[in-house]
Amino acid sequence: DRYNDFKRQHGFLNTAMIVGSLSSAEAFVSQPFEKVRLHYQVTHKLTSGPFSGGLRSLFRGALFSTVSSFPITAVNLGYYNYLNKKLSQNYSVSASATIASTIAKGVVLPFMVAQDIINQKILHNATSFRQEVRHIYQTNGLRGFMKGFNVTAVSQILGTTSWWVSYEVGTKTLGIKDPTKNPIQFFVIGATANMISTLLTNPIEIIRTQMQVNNSKFWDIIKTINPFNGITVRLIGALLSGGIYALGWSEILHISDD
Repeated sequence: DRYNDFKRQHGFLNTAMIVGSLSSAEAFVSQPFEKVRLHYQVTHKLTSGPFSGGLRSLFRGALFSTVSSFPITAVNLGYYNYLNKKLSQNYSVSASATIASTIAKGVVLPFMVAQDIINQKILHNATSFRQEVRHIYQTNGLRGFMKGFNVTAVSQILGTTSWWVSYEVGTKTLGIKDPTKNPIQFFVIGATANMISTLLTNPIEIIRTQMQVNNSKFWDIIKTINPFNGITVRLIGALLSGGIYALGWSEILHISDD
């Protein structure tokens, strides 16, 4: 009865609320990896810096990241699910996933850029949400919250598209739908998809980080960039978060179609 009630009421809002909660949990778990990744890509070396403030410093900004991730991801994935179902009736798995993920990501991109800048500033400067928002606004006005927009757009769209295509193709190829019966397969598919996305976007992420945190110029970064800087930390985080996220998302779809 519970599943049938969910199915009758299932739609954009229900999907959005559930995936928003899932994303908030993922954002909280991923914050320590983001802290280490940021330190490595800004300083170009891995030292004890990210850990000098203890466990609390690793989760600095986690509240902002967790709360802000809810509405952004809720709209993004809720809209993706809606579009993908419509498009899959006329297009292939890869095509529908690519189109749906690109459009859905474009809708929330300005909010993601602002969220990313604030979160990185909090982690890098060890400050509070209020302090960073005030400083960004006083320094550059509203434009300051869109710094690196073009680079972020490329990274986000490329990363999201590669994740969804890998995930959709993987589940369709293996013919699995129930994560309660195939948890390992779903975890591996999600982890693999996220690691592919990480490998593709790492050079762009380095450029974005340098532009947003150090205010560096694009061509200056290109001259000295190491495309694999921080890749190990990002891959570890991608493996864990991608696997968990795939399990959660698959369970949502399984319940809604049950």
